[in-house]
Amino acid sequence: VWGEPEWSRALDASASGNELFGQRRFAESAEVLSGAKTLLVLLESERGQRLQIALNSGWQALQAGDSSAAGTYFELALSIEADNEDALAGLQRATARPDVLNRMEAGELALSVGDLSGARDAFQQALALDEFYGPAESALNSVSDQITELAFREAMSRALSALDQERISAAEVALNQAAGLKPGDEAVRNTRQQLAQTRQRLWLDGQREKAAGQQREEDWSGAAATYREVLAKVPQAGFASQGKAFAEDRVRLHGQFDHYLERPERLFADEPRLNAEELIAAAGAAPVSEPLLADKISRLKRLLADARIPLNITLKSDGLTQVLIYHIGRLGQFTSQQLELLPGTYTIIGSRPGYRDVRRTVTLKPGSNQPVLVIRCEEPI
Repeated sequence: VWGEPEWSRALDASASGNELFGQRRFAESAEVLSGAKTLLVLLESERGQRLQIALNSGWQALQAGDSSAAGTYFELALSIEADNEDALAGLQRATARPDVLNRMEAGELALSVGDLSGARDAFQQALALDEFYGPAESALNSVSDQITELAFREAMSRALSALDQERISAAEVALNQAAGLKPGDEAVRNTRQQLAQTRQRLWLDGQREKAAGQQREEDWSGAAATYREVLAKVPQAGFASQGKAFAEDRVRLHGQFDHYLERPERLFADEPRLNAEELIAAAGAAPVSEPLLADKISRLKRLLADARIPLNITLKSDGLTQVLIYHIGRLGQFTSQQLELLPGTYTIIGSRPGYRDVRRTVTLKPGSNQPVLVIRCEEPI
């Protein structure tokens, strides 16, 4: 009972007063009962003070590690005020303290043998029993920091090892794990820079090899595109600048050869034929590594040689028609005439007074049989 010894004294006085009253000793009874009432009034006036003393004593005992005494004080406080939240919380913590200390001891034991996970679990269990127990919170924070540090070092070790082996994806995964454990860590930032540099170097190596393969295949357009892609990402890549210039030059050179090879009849005119000869002279001999270019040079040389060989053509007429070949000259009237003309396209005009002019166009191609061409005016006007 929280009011002892005053409560017992008041009860005894009340019993004595009642006994005196029964003996009809009224004056004495009134005096004794008045004293009992005074004790009870005094006791009630001290309820709040005694409650606070019990609570303070309970918390002091709990702080000192005497959970048994703390429990007694909190129970005393609850006898004064049954629904006092502070006393209820204190009693719960005092009751749980032995189990909390057992969990703390288990955690320390786990720590001593290097079992960080076991220690963490034990400290978490201690906090679950008493969330306000400071030593458990401190111990949990400490072991959690150790676990984080260990996991961080392991992740960084995996990242650096993968980076040394140029396993970019594995390095990035490990580095992201490390960053999740310690955001903003300087080691993570530095390793990210190394990762970016290695990724770029490997990509450049791959693009360099890709372009080299395209050049071996004489795919100059593809090589030029590869070099342009490299320069778009890494403008300072010297190999790409040089390679791009060479590849684009080769694209232009092949285009110039294709200009004539795709339409050999262009060589039948003097100026284009001269330009083609200058192209061959400027190109020189193709490198051994460029058989396609060598083939184009050889083919164009053959086409030029064929374009210089005159072809025989037979013209038939009626001896009355005047015959003219543009850019060659007047042939006059004849019944048959043999001519030697260079390959090309020629326009032949026949005219005769009183008759409609006739026009024939003939294309002389190297190596082809030339038909006999008849030119005579036969339609009167």
